[in-house]
Amino acid sequence: MKLVGWVLLGVIATALFAVAFAPARAVLPSTAWLADMRGPWWNGEASVHDDGAALGRLAWTLDFLALFSAEAAAHWRFESDGRRLEGRLAQGTSGVRFEAAGEVSSVAIDHFLVRQDIDLNGVFVVENLHLGAESGLVEASGALRWSGGPTVYRVSSGYREVDLPPMQATLRLQDDEALLDVRTSPAAERLLEVRLQADGWLRTRLAKRFLDIVDARWPDTFADDEFVFSVAERCIVPPPDPVGQGLAVLLEGEFIC
Repeated sequence: MKLVGWVLLGVIATALFAVAFAPARAVLPSTAWLADMRGPWWNGEASVHDDGAALGRLAWTLDFLALFSAEAAAHWRFESDGRRLEGRLAQGTSGVRFEAAGEVSSVAIDHFLVRQDIDLNGVFVVENLHLGAESGLVEASGALRWSGGPTVYRVSSGYREVDLPPMQATLRLQDDEALLDVRTSPAAERLLEVRLQADGWLRTRLAKRFLDIVDARWPDTFADDEFVFSVAERCIVPPPDPVGQGLAVLLEGEFIC
């Protein structure tokens, strides 16, 4: 019986060892956007792809201590040319939480700006970004700083170049909308705001002060902090039969920006 017991113990230990050190590619499901997986499943890395193009390298490490709080969590890090971000992703019984911080070069978001005929320079710094959806409620907070610099944008007569000052934005929820408030400093007056609504529309409003900064002068009959120009674009298509409410509906939708 002792021999059988030792054999069983050896089999169990071998199985546990095999699972613990199984390569990520053997445990995690293959997807169109994740390839070239390396390392064990709990401490691995992979290349991130979009439409066949490599975006960068994603690494992750499971947070085993989170299991004592009844949640599955992992620390992650993403690096590529122009991007260096890291944070934590956690899934609990009541919902999911996402945290991020790091730097993103303007080059990394050129494909978003080119459609608006904007050429932006500088570096974006993401500070303490927190996103969550728990018990049907959405949470959002954080800050974004931009170093400023030469910027080229299209006008009716061609292109115009201006040297913009550093700016920073704060993210918060307001009236069931995600609001990004942009200023040159926390104590300064607002320049512009971006609102993500529960219907998936992203609306940007520009204050007269911002138009003055980019050398698009507006009549002085308007106050400097008055919103005088706005644009809107649909970025998320909500599902036909949503389960959640408010902004939580967008987590079930399709991103089309």
